[in-house]
This record gives sequence, structure tokens and C-alpha cells, in this order.
Amino acid sequence: MRFCWLLKEVFYFGIRLSGIPLIVRHAVARTRVSIMLYHYPRPEVLEKHLAYLSRHYNFVTIEQLSHALSQRKWGEVPPRALLITIDDGRYCNALLGGVFKRYNVRPIIYLCTRIVASHRAFWWFQVSNRRASELKQLPHFDRLVALERDTGYTPDRDYCEKRPDGLSKDEITAMAEWADFGSHTRYHPILTTCDGKTCADEIIIAKAELECLTGKPCRHFAYPNGDYSERELELVRRAGYTTARAVDVGWTSVRSDPFRLRVTRASDDASVNALIAQVCGLPQWLRLVVRGRFNGRKPSIRI
Repeated sequence: MRFCWLLKEVFYFGIRLSGIPLIVRHAVARTRVSIMLYHYPRPEVLEKHLAYLSRHYNFVTIEQLSHALSQRKWGEVPPRALLITIDDGRYCNALLGGVFKRYNVRPIIYLCTRIVASHRAFWWFQVSNRRASELKQLPHFDRLVALERDTGYTPDRDYCEKRPDGLSKDEITAMAEWADFGSHTRYHPILTTCDGKTCADEIIIAKAELECLTGKPCRHFAYPNGDYSERELELVRRAGYTTARAVDVGWTSVRSDPFRLRVTRASDDASVNALIAQVCGLPQWLRLVVRGRFNGRKPSIRI
């Protein structure tokens, strides 16, 4: 494991020394918005990330980006703009407020509305990473059958014997001081593996549930696992969202589709060298190129 880590560090440090991040920052990101994707970063790691990013980028909010896209006016977007997004709404996200406040960053956290404010669990924590990857390839209801058979997991089971996976209602209320919230569906299924009714419920009902939970309009959505098709795009538009974030690699410009926001994602435990490489998008793009995807689009799971 240590050897693999060292190899990755050498790779990331090589990218840093190459000057590619500097070129991307000034030639590409200067007139676009970079969107970083996190899940469960530790405060001490996030501190190092924001210390670097704050020196080279200007932080914006999802509302600033949404307004610029809807009006097709880029004048109020600063050069080298960067938006921080966090998926799922796990309980440890509540620990990040102090770091975000220090750097004057207002992230958007996309919540799974039936997991937060409850004792329910995220399904992928019930199995190994390898098994979770296998289960993602199954039709939605087949995945639920396999999970119940193998682990006893059901979407509405209460795990009262342990700390809930998701943020509590009180935590979400307190975090509203320094974060915005968006919808990440109800139970975090892979939408492209769901039937039409389940898919619609996960997108439409989640919006109403989040508005009830926060007392504020819900205008922003993120596709679980980054998987979407024309069906999901149309449902998100019809539901009344104004933006939707995917995990395709790239940047957001004034001409971007607001329902296909691209990212330069960051590993939750990334070193500064890894962060510098990841924010320029090169490692993510290379992984897609190896799979024959040259346009930055993540291949969605299809059933």
C-alpha cells in the first residue's frame, strides 16, 4: 500500500512540475467555473486544500453560478472561479463549518432526503467497495433484493443501534449558516437502473422533501454516481430545478448546459500534490481516455 501511495505521489508531483496545472488555470479555468466534488473530507485535509485553492482561485456559490447561467451573463463571475460541492450529506460534513468559514467558502451539499434526519443507512456502507461496484451494475430492484439477502439492508430500515449515516435535522439547520443544500435523490439509487416511476419519485419527491426539511426552495440537483440519460435530464427540468451537477470532467462556461454541470473532482484524502493535479482535471480525463472516452463524459450505467 505504501509503495502504491508513493507511485501516485510521484505521478501527481510530476503533473505539478510539468506546468500543466498552471497552464490550465490561466488558459482554461480563467474564464470558466471549476467545480470540485467531495464526499467526506476530514477538516484537516480540507484545511490544506482550501489554503491552496484560496491562493489561486476565487470561490463562488451555487446561486452565483446558477444566476450567471440563467441570465447568460458572465460579468459577475470572477476569473478562475471555483465552486465546492459535497455529495450525500454524511454526518461528518457537520465538522467542516469552521474550515469553510475561515476561507469564506459557501459550499453546496447535496442531500439524500430519506437518509438524512433519520436512522436509515447509505446502502453502499453495508458491503465492501468491490461488492458495491458490482451491485451498481444491477437493475435497481435486483440490487435491493441482493442487499437484503446478503446484509439484511432495506431502504427504510432504522439502524438505531449506531450513529446515523446522515446528518441530523439539527445539524442541517445549524449548517444553513455556512452551506447551501441541494437534492441528491431520496435513497441514492443509480437512476439509470430504475424504472420510470421510481426514477421520477427520486427526483421530484426529493425536491419537496428537502424543501420541507430546510424551509427553503430546492433549486439544485446532483445525479447519484453521476449517471444520467435524457430521461433524467427531462425529469430534472420538469421538476423545477435550475441546475444539476454530473461527474463528467470539465468546466462550466456561459454556454454550458446547467443540467450537465461538469466537475474536476477531488479525492477526500488527497495530498496537496494530488489536489493540484486533480483540479486541472488531467488524472480524471486520462482515466476516461483509457476507456475510450475523449469528451470527458463518464459512461453511465445502463440496464
